[in-house]
This record gives sequence, C-alpha cells and structure tokens, in this order.
Amino acid sequence: MGQSFMPLVLYMQSELFSFLLPQLAMSASAWHAHEMIYGYAVGVVAGFFLTAVPSWTKTPPAKVAYIGTIGMLWLSGRGVMWWSDLLPMQSVACVDLVFLPPLLLRLILQMRHTIQMHNLIFISLLGGGGSRISCVIWNGWVGHRTLPRQDCAPGSLPLE
Repeated sequence: MGQSFMPLVLYMQSELFSFLLPQLAMSASAWHAHEMIYGYAVGVVAGFFLTAVPSWTKTPPAKVAYIGTIGMLWLSGRGVMWWSDLLPMQSVACVDLVFLPPLLLRLILQMRHTIQMHNLIFISLLGGGGSRISCVIWNGWVGHRTLPRQDCAPGSLPLE
C-alpha cells in the first residue's frame, strides 16, 4: 500500500514547489548568456576590484556591511531574472542593474585620492560598457514583446 502512494506524493511535491521553477521571459540560452555576463563575470570583476583597488590606492577595504549589501543587490538581480516572466520588464531591468552603481561609486570614491589615469579605464569600461551591454540585452530581450525598442546612446539606460 505504501508504494501506491509514492506517485501521488511525488506529484504533490512537484505542485507544492512549482514556484521554484524558473519563469523566464527569454529563451534558456539567452538567460544563460545574460547570467554568464551579469551573474558570473560582473561578480568576478566586482570581487577583483573590491580587493585590488584598496591595495592600488592605499585605502581601507570595504566593510562587511557594504559587502553584504552589495551581495544582496547582486543576488536580487539573479532572483528577478529567475522569475522575469512574472514581473514587469522595467522592474526586472532596474533590479538587475542596481548592483553596478554602488560598485562604481565605491570604486570612484576610492580612486579619487590617488588618481592614476590607467586605473580610470576600468571605471569607464564598467560604467559605460555595463550600460551599453544592458541596452543591447534589453533590446534583444524585449524585442518580441509589445514594449517599444529604444535607441542605445552611449551612457543611456534602456528605461523610460
């Protein structure tokens, strides 16, 4: 008798935890590409900068509260992408990109004490390149939706 309930229990568990299944507003390969850029690469670059810039500029490293806060911002971006089909596109884009401005602000504040022109290229790449990549992804992502596609001027964010 116990074995006859197993399919029912498995079905109930799958329905109970169905909210954990991804609800993507893009193809799986587009989501994977997005997460490789914003989830992995930006996280690695952020970790590198948060450890390297203090040694370059002889400033104190980031405090635990800042690391925890920026880590939660990064993690919230990963979460909204997981359920991106259930949320408004503008909200998804804002939450996904909210990780970069505090990181850039921290790096700019640390680098302002000892300005080295070769280090400023990192700021421009992370700031300008990040917004440019997001604009390209945004246009490719919402191109199939009813939202209007937007032009990507350098430094512009793809939000209305």
